[in-house]
Amino acid sequence: MPRFRVSSVQSVLELTALCLGVGIAPIFLASRRDDVRPLTDALDDAETKLWLLAHPESRHLRRVATAYSHLAVALPELLQ
Repeated sequence: MPRFRVSSVQSVLELTALCLGVGIAPIFLASRRDDVRPLTDALDDAETKLWLLAHPESRHLRRVATAYSHLAVALPELLQ
């Protein structure tokens, strides 16, 4: 039963790392930390696909296209 609720995944990780309880966090964030460890395998009910969206009118802007190019390479590596 939850006793403390936060509105950010980062807060869940920080509170868990401080030994203030257990929490549910994305594997791609928690796996990079050595101060937290998984208690179970990935939760089926919590798996989602990651979407990257941009407004159609801004997709052609150089800064948006550059960010998309970077994220297309970086995200798959990060999520493994």
